[in-house]
Amino acid sequence: MIAATGPSPFGCSIGVASDGSIGVTWADRSTNHVLFLRSTDAGVSYPGPAAQVNSGGLRHPGIDNVVTCGTGNRPTLNGNIRQLHQAWLAIDTTGGPNDGNIYVVFASDPADPTDQADVFFSRSTDNGANWSPMLQMGAGGGNTDQFEPFVAVAGNGDVAVAWYDRWNDAANNLNIDVYTAFSTDGGATFGGLVRVTDVSFGVPPLNPNLNPGAAQCYMGEYIAVAGGGGFYYLWGDNRNTITTTNFPAGRLDPDVFFEAIASPTNVAPTVSANDASGNEGAAIALSGSASDGDGDFLAFSWTVTPNAGVDAGATCTLTNADTLAPTVRCSDDSTYTIQLTVTGDPAGPVSDTATLTVSNVAPSVTVTSSPATIDEGDSYLLTATFSDPGWNDTYTGSVDWDVPGEAPEAAAATDSSAAGSIGSVLSFNVANLELLSVMMVHVVVVLSLVSAVAPKVAAGGYVHTVFYHLSMTVFASGLALVLAPFFAGAIFGDSQAVS
Repeated sequence: MIAATGPSPFGCSIGVASDGSIGVTWADRSTNHVLFLRSTDAGVSYPGPAAQVNSGGLRHPGIDNVVTCGTGNRPTLNGNIRQLHQAWLAIDTTGGPNDGNIYVVFASDPADPTDQADVFFSRSTDNGANWSPMLQMGAGGGNTDQFEPFVAVAGNGDVAVAWYDRWNDAANNLNIDVYTAFSTDGGATFGGLVRVTDVSFGVPPLNPNLNPGAAQCYMGEYIAVAGGGGFYYLWGDNRNTITTTNFPAGRLDPDVFFEAIASPTNVAPTVSANDASGNEGAAIALSGSASDGDGDFLAFSWTVTPNAGVDAGATCTLTNADTLAPTVRCSDDSTYTIQLTVTGDPAGPVSDTATLTVSNVAPSVTVTSSPATIDEGDSYLLTATFSDPGWNDTYTGSVDWDVPGEAPEAAAATDSSAAGSIGSVLSFNVANLELLSVMMVHVVVVLSLVSAVAPKVAAGGYVHTVFYHLSMTVFASGLALVLAPFFAGAIFGDSQAVS
């Protein structure tokens, strides 16, 4: 037993120091003092006597405004918010210059008929043996209530105290905000007040309580603060209004709200994105690094943006973009800007950029039909397949029938991602064919896009495949031609020709 039942202890808090010692504090409602004990044997014993934290007299918060709440009388704040006398503790375990400092916060009712509660802070730098004079937090609020304080230590040793405050409703002392103040010198001094809430909120019906299952005058005005790279706040907030069967005209609804605020000496994360390179259509590994000196939990995201000069329609697809080692596939060769953004630090996101260089990959053409010998008047069907990992390229083709002295015949241009068909009638004179000395031969070639296969993921990346059917009819009396055609592709938007 740490405190006997007789002294009416309440509102206790506990913390563990870097050396393993345990500190406990509580409010003694028989005297209204805030007391402290320390254990150095893992909680087996707490040698006394308890140290008194408060340097001046304390009064139970709300004691000047006792209200009948259900079957008993309770000290309350304006709006019938019942109050309890309690204390909260935090210990610096950062290993910094203030490691081991103990901080305690509590509230007291001043001798004022309007102001029912003020918030105070005290610290110990000698393991709780001695305590600094009480420092009022939120001083200057006039005759308004400050209540339910909480204290926390950030990873860099900064200290934050937060509390509910009616500062912004001096006329009525009713509407509530959350305020905080920071110390960067181990609790020796504090800076100016910082408003945590962005909207003041009122008090819902408490006596009788809006919730039939809750005690009368109970609002649930608890508050909590955690320290990391900054400070993270959690509190009960009544800003929203709802309509219920019992309250058809609407009532304020208690909700839980959260906010993060950077500490005064917050250290922003360091972020680095690395240059990367690879081939179009292939998975290219990206990499980066990020760290936070305050120990904040960081989240990652990546973007890839085409630079000037990249062909219209070029796209990049990221995989595992919430890690530091994602992959990306791009539909066209060029240079892109990659950006790594880190969030999670209370001061906001931090980014770094690098360059992604995507190289062209030569397309491939494969003739799938076999050589053939045809008679005059017959037709020959030439089939071929075409693929390119860079699926944003635009292509045109030509057909060379290997006729001496004749240039390849150009085909109409098409994009591999297009559907439908194209066609052009090409004619050329083969009078200089060595096998013929006197005859003129007229050849008609028709090139049509039979089908365009939609993009798909293959083992080597993204591939578009286009099938071309070419038909040729030879008109020559008494002549048979041996055909060994091939399909030559000259690529628009790609740097290489293939055959």
